[in-house]
Amino acid sequence: MKSRSQILQERYFLHLRLETEKQINKEITWLFREMFLDLFASFKEIEDYRARVDEYELNLLLVLLCIGILWAGNNVSAIEEILTLNIGKVRYYLGLSVAELPKVPSDTTLLECLAKVSWIQLLACVDEWLSKHISLSSKHIAVDGKAIRACLEKCFGGTHPPYILNAFDVENGVLRAQIAIDKKTNELGEMNNLFELLDLNGATVTIDAAGTNSEVVRAIVQSGGHCILPVKGNQKTLEEDLRLFFDEARLYNTEIIHEYDDEDNGKRKHGRVDSRKYFIITEGVEELLKDTAFEGLCHSVGMVIRERRIVRRDPVTNQLKMECSTQEVYYISDWDDRLSAQEFAGYVRDHWAGCEMIHYVLDTTFSEDLCRVRKGFSKQNYALLRRLIYAMLTWIKKTIHYTKGYAILRQSLRDTCGCIMINNNEGSCASECQYKAAS
Repeated sequence: MKSRSQILQERYFLHLRLETEKQINKEITWLFREMFLDLFASFKEIEDYRARVDEYELNLLLVLLCIGILWAGNNVSAIEEILTLNIGKVRYYLGLSVAELPKVPSDTTLLECLAKVSWIQLLACVDEWLSKHISLSSKHIAVDGKAIRACLEKCFGGTHPPYILNAFDVENGVLRAQIAIDKKTNELGEMNNLFELLDLNGATVTIDAAGTNSEVVRAIVQSGGHCILPVKGNQKTLEEDLRLFFDEARLYNTEIIHEYDDEDNGKRKHGRVDSRKYFIITEGVEELLKDTAFEGLCHSVGMVIRERRIVRRDPVTNQLKMECSTQEVYYISDWDDRLSAQEFAGYVRDHWAGCEMIHYVLDTTFSEDLCRVRKGFSKQNYALLRRLIYAMLTWIKKTIHYTKGYAILRQSLRDTCGCIMINNNEGSCASECQYKAAS
């Protein structure tokens, strides 16, 4: 049994921890309030699609959508409901009075805003705002597609879900550009249109195997960037040539191979043990790629060997057994001998780590796969605003070293905002109870 002093000590430390968390949540809320006020002003640059301006300005509708997405709004109807329930907190975020925002706009008004606002202007406005608040390095840009699966039955005759092609700044977790993929084309067909929205000068672009194409490499190089692209089943002949090239080099010409072992090799993660080895060759590549579509474009080739060991229990014998698997993936790049094996490993590892993290958060925390909006520019604009909120949350987590997940951070933002309003007696906004009493 614990003594009285031990119980008092535990209560003291619990109280201290809770007070610290409250202070951290208040600081995060104040940071977000400043961000939304600045975003409220930045959205004024977007051209209004309406011939007659009603009681809600366009920048107000857009920033209300952002706040609704931040507060776990999975669709437009949910955004209207959550904003109505927390209208006092909305006024606090935007510094508005009851007269300036008497009620929340309907879901029809919010949907019309999403469908008709120009996604190109919205993307330019968001990119300018992010550049002003977050230091964008653009040293590594990862391009990957994301399906909106809830729209499968209502788009393209139910044959396949619509896709959004994204370009991420991997280091900062920020969306730099996106474009919707039409049913008559694919990721490869929209790749050049995506590059036109980006500044690739000095950046290294990584794409999955769908982007391994000579025209894609040429477009990246002409824009002043570099690329690292995997070679898989869509380039069977080239993949076989690379396999023979590396086998011969590892047996008879080891001096031209630069090798790097992953620093996490042998560590147990997610119930498995992974080890990766990275190899890169910059000599003899021109002869290898001669008479191919990549002749004169690529100057180095790489290989990644992934070994995975998983302990599983046999359902029949109820005994533990070790399952081992090995995979070899080959890459081509326009980099010359300036690219080391360690840098090559960093680009390959960060591409999948960054894309998987972003897509995982968008699906689990923001429920992107459950979103059914599809009219006009709704898919592009809704996806863009979700990624804007994700960038805000990521920047906050990095700035204050917040260790909890995105869902907990979003919930604490909504709860803490009401506490700040009550404690500070904000005159520019009313609480939910005051709003209900007034209405």
